[in-house]
Formats: sequence, structure tokens, C-alpha cells
Amino acid sequence: MVPTFQKETGNSILRPMSNRSVVDQIVERVTDAIISGELKAGDKIPTELELSDSIGVGRNSVREAIKILVSQGVLQIRRAEGTFVCDSFNDHMLDPLIYGLILEKDASKHIVELRRVFETGILDTVIRRVTPAQIRQLEQAFRNLEQLVSKSEVDADRVLDADIAFHRVLVQITDNYLIDKVSNMIERLTVPSRRRTIEQILATDNGRRMIELHAELVDVVKSRDANRISDAMEHHFSFWIHEVSGS
Repeated sequence: MVPTFQKETGNSILRPMSNRSVVDQIVERVTDAIISGELKAGDKIPTELELSDSIGVGRNSVREAIKILVSQGVLQIRRAEGTFVCDSFNDHMLDPLIYGLILEKDASKHIVELRRVFETGILDTVIRRVTPAQIRQLEQAFRNLEQLVSKSEVDADRVLDADIAFHRVLVQITDNYLIDKVSNMIERLTVPSRRRTIEQILATDNGRRMIELHAELVDVVKSRDANRISDAMEHHFSFWIHEVSGS
């Protein structure tokens, strides 16, 4: 039986392929078919033999490409059934992107800019849809952070967890699963430097300033004042940017 996506497009992932980076091309061909909607969640892809014959490459190349896509959470192999497009998000999908970002030149600088742009957008979305109940939830997360920072013996890891919990509340308010997934990726990228930043803040008795910066975000949300977002984010990341840049 000819796969549905082949019927619809005629010359998609089964068209002949050049000799350039064969495995990478197969990976790209399959992912492009998913992005275009040609392959949908839960669809069964052609067998290794069908792909090998139609594309004009060796089965080993096809097999290696499928292994890569399985490891990335894009495809799943069901014994005795075949290989299918995953029908739900898998955190493994983000791993190659995370590693790629870490290895990029000037990665720290770019990660800073990524988080600032991303969280500025989150705050803009939040002030347009936040409810009174969600404001109370954000205030509670803020109080939890404040209490930890105010203790006589402060645990940096617990403060970091409370800081992450505060920002997760903002993400939850957006009610957008894509924002949630990308936020998780950015969190994984930034946790080490954020931990160092908090340790530095606590060591230099700047805990009160840290609380003030979080209070400013809460106030922006409560006032729903979009004109304050840029400055609030600039202030909020001041300690972290200093730590990442090493200046």
C-alpha cells in the first residue's frame, strides 16, 4: 500500500537523493515531511526497504537516520508493526538543540539574549490574560522566594528552586504549551549560571535587591503596564548578565 503522504505529494521523502551527507539528508527529509504536514502524528513511515529503494540509498543509511530520529523523539519503533511518527511531545526532541546552543561560539551571550527576549514576550502575554486568581498564585510564589532569601541561613539551591518556581508561574499563566516546552529548554540551559548568580548575590548581601527585582515583576503584572516590561526585564537580569559575561 502506498503511504498517504506519498499519494498527496507524489515526490516527497521518497524522491531520489543526491550523494551529499546521505544520513543527514534522510533525517532532514523526514523532519521536513512532518513540518509540512505530509507526515502527521501517528503516521507509519515506509519500511527501510521502501525508503532505500525509492530514495536510492543503502539500507544502512536509512537505518542510521531512523536511529537518529528515534533518539530525538521524532519517531518510535513498534515491534511487529513498524516505525511511526511520535504522537506526543518528547523532551528528547529538545536535546540536540540544547547541545547545539551550548557548543555555539559566544553561546553564553546568545543564551542571555534568548532568555531576555523570551521572558519579555512571556511577560507581555501574561499582562494581557492574567486573572486575579493567577495574580494571587504569583504573589504566593514571590512570598515563598522572599521567605527563603530572608532566612538567617540561606540555602542557594532552595532559593534557585523558588526562583524557578516563580518564573514557571509566569509561564503557566500564558496557557501556551509551546511556550512551556521552550521555557523548559531555556531553563536547562541557564540553571548552572543562575545558581552561580544566586550564590554570588547571597555572598555579597544583595538578597534584598534580588527580592526587589522580583517584586517589580509582580507589580508590572498587577498593573498590566506594558510600558514597564522592558525596564523591568533589564533590571531583573542585571545580576545574571554580570555573572554570565564575567565582567
